[in-house]
This record gives sequence, structure tokens and C-alpha cells, in this order.
Amino acid sequence: MIIKRNMKKIVLEEFKKVQSPSGAWKQEWVKVKDVEVGIYPLSGAYLTTSNVKFANSTNTGLTSEKAILEGKNRLNDSGVIYDIDFVNPIGKYTQLVLKKMVANV
Repeated sequence: MIIKRNMKKIVLEEFKKVQSPSGAWKQEWVKVKDVEVGIYPLSGAYLTTSNVKFANSTNTGLTSEKAILEGKNRLNDSGVIYDIDFVNPIGKYTQLVLKKMVANV
């Protein structure tokens, strides 16, 4: 499998303090830039109960972007939100452990 073939542009967002038009400060997700990410579903066969971060995760991702931080960044794929549970920037590609968020309708 060629990793580059599975990559697509996804919006990298950052949780920042911004000023609203009324002058009040609030926290919200702000677009940082578009990044190339390959997202793959995580099979339950790989999960272990001893590692909570992996047990709660739904997907893994690979990207060449090195400046991604868990808890501070998230991925927005045209309305599908992926929280970043773990980042491993060692190696050619940064490994991401992701949790797909389901909107409350």
C-alpha cells in the first residue's frame, strides 16, 4: 500500500482564545492550515483494555506534519471531526491516534 495515495487535504484546527465582535473573549476552534493526512479505520482486534487512549480511539492517521499536538489540535474533514488522542512525531510520518466525534442531532 502506498501511503501518499491515501492522503487527502484535511483542515488542521487549533483551540484558541479569540475576541468576538462584542469584545468578549471566548475559546473556539480556528483553522490553522490544510494538511495532507491518511486516515485509516482501527480494527477492534488491535485494542487492549490496558491502554485507554487506544481503546477509545476509532482511527489512526499518518501525516508529514510535525507540529500537531494532542489536546490543542483536531482534524476537520468536511464536517467530520477527529479529536487527536496521541501523537508520535518520530520517523518520516507522524502517527496520529484519532477519535471520530459523532454530532449530537
